[in-house]
Amino acid sequence: MTYLARFFGDQSPFQIIVAVVAFTTAAYTFYKSFLEGARIRLFPGDRVGLVLSANGGCTKFHLRGSLANHAVKTGTLHRLEAQITTPAAVIHSYEWNLFFTYVPGSLSVQPAGNPIPVSVSGRSSQLLLVEFRLTAGTSIPAWSAGRYLLKIVGWVNRANRSCAINLDTVIHFSLDAAQAHQLCSQAPGQDVVIDFPIEEWVP
Repeated sequence: MTYLARFFGDQSPFQIIVAVVAFTTAAYTFYKSFLEGARIRLFPGDRVGLVLSANGGCTKFHLRGSLANHAVKTGTLHRLEAQITTPAAVIHSYEWNLFFTYVPGSLSVQPAGNPIPVSVSGRSSQLLLVEFRLTAGTSIPAWSAGRYLLKIVGWVNRANRSCAINLDTVIHFSLDAAQAHQLCSQAPGQDVVIDFPIEEWVP
C-alpha cells in the first residue's frame, strides 16, 4: 500500500482508476497494432463440392472459401487436412491435393497448381479454392442419406505436421437418398462436381 501511495501520490481513487484503464487500453492497443501474431481463420463458402469421378466413385471434394487474417503480422498456411464423418460415425481422412480455378465464362473448374504455402498479409483475406483427395489407405466412403461432418484442420506458421494445429473449421452438410445413390452408382465419363449446401459451420 505504501508503494502504491508513493506511485500515485495524492490522486483520488477515481483518478487512479482512470489512469489504470488508460494504461491498460494503451498496452492492449500497442499489442494488437504491433505485436500480435498472425490469426488466420478459414471462412467456407455456402457449398461443398463432392467430385464424382469419371469412372464412378467419389474420393475427392472441393472447398471454396477464404482465409482471413485478423492480426497485423503476415501468416502462412503450410498444410491442410480434412476428415469427413459419415452418419454411421465412420471417419475418412483427406489430404490437400491441389488448387483449382474456374474456367472463364463457365462453372467448370480446372487444376491451377499443386498445394503450396499460402501467405495472408495482416488484416487482409485471401481467396482459397482447394481440392482434397482421400488419403492413401483410407477406405472409400459408402455414401448414404444423412448428415455429414467435415472437419478442416491446418498449420499456420508451423514448421511441420508434428506441431499442434492452429486452424480448425467444422462444417455440416447432408445428402438425401437420391444423392447418395448417385455418388455410389453413377459413372459420368468425366469428373463432375456436385454441390451440397453447407447447413452450418463453426470456425
